[in-house]
Order: sequence, then structure tokens, then C-alpha cells
Amino acid sequence: MRVQGEQTYPVPPLAEGDGEALFSARARAVDPSFTASEAVGELCLRLDELPLALELAAARTALFSPEQLLERLSERLDLLKGARDADPRQRTLRATIEWSYDLLPEEEQRLFARLSVFAGGCSYEAAEEIADADADTLQSLLDKSLLRKRESAVGPRYWMLETIREYAAERLNASGYAEELHGRHTEHFLALAEEAEPHLVRDAEWLVRLDVEVDNVRSALDFAAAGETQRVLRATAALHDFWITRGYVSEGRDSRTPWRQTLSRLPHAAARSSLRAPPPSFQATR
Repeated sequence: MRVQGEQTYPVPPLAEGDGEALFSARARAVDPSFTASEAVGELCLRLDELPLALELAAARTALFSPEQLLERLSERLDLLKGARDADPRQRTLRATIEWSYDLLPEEEQRLFARLSVFAGGCSYEAAEEIADADADTLQSLLDKSLLRKRESAVGPRYWMLETIREYAAERLNASGYAEELHGRHTEHFLALAEEAEPHLVRDAEWLVRLDVEVDNVRSALDFAAAGETQRVLRATAALHDFWITRGYVSEGRDSRTPWRQTLSRLPHAAARSSLRAPPPSFQATR
């Protein structure tokens, strides 16, 4: 409420074991014969160990096994539903997040949606440059637990639980600005990869910086693969030493990534030879 004498007490997600215990207890209330499997632990992690999400997932064990729920997690905002007598705001994950979103002023709704472009969180500077964040609006999202803060080796990071980020991404897509925001994000992080290249062998600080941003860099590569092939080639070449030093040898060889699939279709010999080279397979493009 931001009144004098108020003391904030952050409530984190459940600890891993506690999350599994809650899920199993609620699942046994639905089906007394329920027995937890290894999939329960993974399911709890994928649901961010959020009590409401775990309770809603456990209610679905009347229909799906934990393994089947894992396969359907891409639909989690609508899949996970509570009982008929639950508070309307808590019958689904979507309803819960949507209720909080609808209470936000317009500028906070806008920033909330834009921050979904970041994978693995972001610095304040990146939020400011890419999502047009300002300190007051960012602080308000933190106060409302729609955004979280943690310390990293390169300073504070601002991030969303994946269930919340999924909803925020839907709002960004509905706004009509998703393409522009992803473009800004891609430009920022591919430029970071290229800027880092000459420093990676001798400067450990640059390695740490890329470690922290590795999910954003991967996301940028995938987005750029749709139309900026030459930029992807330059960025992947720049990441060569990073992948080797940090042991991400498979990073340049995974044929399932969108940017790798794009490069595999290139007609020119240089790109093809780079894809056949020893791991991480981009020496020829340098």
C-alpha cells in the first residue's frame, strides 16, 4: 500500500519438495489411489512451483496422468481448471493472471506485455532500451508480483515466472507490436554477441555477461532466422569461442533450432561447409 511503517515480505514459490507434496496431496483428494511418479517433479518445476498452478494441475489428474499433463503444458493457461465452487478469479490460471492484469493502469499493461520478449530476464538498461521501461512503472510491476527481481553476476535482473510470461506474450501479440519488440530484442542481443567476440578469449567478464544473457541470445538467433540469415551467420560465428569455452558444443549443432534449420538450407558453399565442420561448427564462417 506504500504507507509509512509498511514492511514488504516477499513470498517465493514453494521449495521443490513442498511443491511435490502439495501436488500429491491434492491429487490423492481427487483419486485416493494416485501414486507420484518422476513426472510430478518435472511438472512442478514447469509450473514454477506456484501453489495455485499445482492445485489446478492436481485437479486434472482425474483425467490425465502427470506424464500427459507435461505433454499439454503449452496449453496450461486454459488446461488447468479448478472446481466449480472456486473463486471465479482462481478457476483457471488464465483467470487469475487476467484479473491482476485488468487492474493495471494502461502504461503498466503495456510494459507488462513488452517485457515478455525477454527470455531468462533482463537488466534495467535492456528493459529501458527495448521495452521503453521507466523506473516507476517497473517498480509497480514488482510491487504487484507480476515481475520479479534477482541478483546476478552482472547486477540486478528482472524476470517473469513462465506462466505469467506466457500470458504477457499473448497480450503483446494482441497489441500489434510483437514484431517490433522482437526486432528490437534481436538487434540488441545479436549486437551484444558480435561486440563480445574479440573479448571472449582474454576477458572473463564478457563470458559471464554472455552466460547471463544466453537465453536472450538464443531467442534472438531464432527470431532472426526468419529473415536475417547473414546476421545469424555473423552472430553464430561470433559465439564460436563462447560455445567452446562454456562447453556448449552442441549449441552450434542442434538441428532442431530454427536458426540452424535456416542455415542448413543456404545454397552457398561457405554456409554449408560451416555446418559440416567440427563442433561447434562455425569456424568456416569466420
